[in-house]
Amino acid sequence: MSEIDHCIYVIDSDPRMRGHLLRLLAAYAMSAVAFDEVDTFFAEARPDLPGCLILGSCSPTPSELNARCQEANLRCPPIVYITRGADVLSAVRVMRAGAIDVLTRPVSKDALLAAVHEGLSRDREERFLQQELRVLRQRQMRLTSREVQVFKLVVEGKLNKQSAWELGISQSTLQAHRGRLMHKMKAQSLADLVRMASMLGLTQWGVEVRSMMARSAQ
Repeated sequence: MSEIDHCIYVIDSDPRMRGHLLRLLAAYAMSAVAFDEVDTFFAEARPDLPGCLILGSCSPTPSELNARCQEANLRCPPIVYITRGADVLSAVRVMRAGAIDVLTRPVSKDALLAAVHEGLSRDREERFLQQELRVLRQRQMRLTSREVQVFKLVVEGKLNKQSAWELGISQSTLQAHRGRLMHKMKAQSLADLVRMASMLGLTQWGVEVRSMMARSAQ
């Protein structure tokens, strides 16, 4: 028997709907569990596994569920919301509240599977990024205060002579700090260092890496 590497949660007060969804997911080799209420989900959720949550319209709304997850200190998986009928504005409100997709009954098999696969993909990516961020924070903690200063100046695109002047040190000393910084952060390039800085909040998100590289090469 293969090891379970994901879990699909179904929360719906309708037992027939729960059974239908479980059979459908099982037919496509997807590991799923169903609950008739949110409290049971909280008691049996597997936060260690990537997941996706199918939420019936008789259950709490995505925003209410997200709030409950925060109160319980539980990471809420991506939500696929199933409703008996929704207009465009209602669907938009639900998605803004945290759902990745809104499906109406009767649920299309293809639409449901596509939404669940998208949810799993997003959850896996988010988990990967969170793990990477934890590793980067551990590396950052090993930096000296001077190396942190150099880190910020480098990713801002400052020239070596500009950074050295701001810190009141020689360019050779700055380059030595920069070398130790790259080594400790395990950065392979300036672009790699900029990406790490963005994740750590040391520079603005969405910074143009190529623009910074061009400026630092001047």
